[in-house]
Amino acid sequence: MNDAIVLPIVLLVAVGVRHVAAAGSGCRSTSLIASAVVTLYAYPLVGSWGRAPGGVQPSPMEHAHGLAAVLCAVWLVCGVLALWSWRRAHSASA
Repeated sequence: MNDAIVLPIVLLVAVGVRHVAAAGSGCRSTSLIASAVVTLYAYPLVGSWGRAPGGVQPSPMEHAHGLAAVLCAVWLVCGVLALWSWRRAHSASA
């Protein structure tokens, strides 16, 4: 897909997620947007499009596991930041 098509779609989805998650924390919407961008970027690699003809893969790395690891890291960092923000807000009010 062309970037001129993907970028507006990702931005529209991001705006929609932002409006839906407006009542929630900013970390949740940030992690959803980051997850969408990473997944769209890695989709051709996770699918069979990144393979060479004949089924030989040029890289020994398993792309699906790499995508899962990156998504876990994104959600872990955003969760830690949300917890830190929540603790900071509650300690300031006490």
